[in-house]
Amino acid sequence: MKIVNNTVPRALQTLGYDEEQRERIIAYIDERGTIEGAPDLREADLPVFDCAFKAQNGERTIHWLGHVRMMGAVQPFISGAISKTVNLPEDATVDDVEQAYIEGWKHGLKALAIYRDGSKRAQVLSTKKDDGGAVAVYAPVRRRLPTTRMSITHKFAVEGHEGYITAGLYEDSSPGEIFVTMAKEGSRSPA
Repeated sequence: MKIVNNTVPRALQTLGYDEEQRERIIAYIDERGTIEGAPDLREADLPVFDCAFKAQNGERTIHWLGHVRMMGAVQPFISGAISKTVNLPEDATVDDVEQAYIEGWKHGLKALAIYRDGSKRAQVLSTKKDDGGAVAVYAPVRRRLPTTRMSITHKFAVEGHEGYITAGLYEDSSPGEIFVTMAKEGSRSPA
């Protein structure tokens, strides 16, 4: 499965490439699965086309610190946290993950989501080829909880306010849903 960004021709036009050059570059991308090495493409323009993950036949990618810095530049202008994942390469270490969180803190981020490529047995999108030469694409699978299910409830208190966390379980005892219930001010908590 190939996903081609439709903004590439417009970006090439904005960068000053004529129609013939744009057509050659797009044809190269369609054939090779990467813009790297495309005819007529100026080396100085290559970073414009970097993405979160490496192209199937490419080497370039946005460094994880670029994700953190981008969010840090926007964070002062919004009141909530930013829903954007910092993508780390498959060879990222525990120290890299630690450094990503430290950099997020230094840049004033309110939240930071990390994803290390290849860290799950199956992932939504993969750009690697399997042994048969076809691109492996994985999608999430929904498991429905049984109508009648076991659950675990944990009672807690924060500053004198009681609450309950309840996890509904699948047959194999793995969690399938989580509810948090807080007693409202002035109401009575269940006994």
